[in-house]
Amino acid sequence: DEMQQRPAATAAAHPPAAAPAERGTAVLNTKGTPDVHWLFRYYRLTSTLSGGELEDEYQQASRAFTAQKSAENQWRLAILLGIPGTAFYDTGRSSTLFKELTNEEFHQSPALNDAAYVMYSLLNAQNLLDKKLSTATDRLNESQSANKKMQEQLDALKAIESTLYQRNKAEETPKP
Repeated sequence: DEMQQRPAATAAAHPPAAAPAERGTAVLNTKGTPDVHWLFRYYRLTSTLSGGELEDEYQQASRAFTAQKSAENQWRLAILLGIPGTAFYDTGRSSTLFKELTNEEFHQSPALNDAAYVMYSLLNAQNLLDKKLSTATDRLNESQSANKKMQEQLDALKAIESTLYQRNKAEETPKP
């Protein structure tokens, strides 16, 4: 059989942080890369983790990738970096990691190369949308600031107009 269970020593060396045990049972092919089904289960599993659990998982994945730049560790880190709303959200870095996983040097199955390419493409699209949103937010903030300044100027003009009106009214009133 071409597939084998992840060795217990490897699982013990990189225990999952506060998540179900199924994450620690990655299926590796004979080349030592994760099985595509495990990757999608891992991706789905990350959506069930709380903020603190995600942070713990990210820290563990980051340390594991720093210690050993294996395909499995790179996949885990790339998936985690692409989760919006987290403190470590970084589509640029995640996209780079996925792009590297599309290279032949990882000797992954065609399905893994395709999955990495899909994730890479989706993250590039997300990165573009993030930039557009940031630009739109900046423009909105500038518009709100300009509107506030114009409102202050309008209020100042109204105050001047009221003062002039009161002065003219006082001058028109006959004095006894």
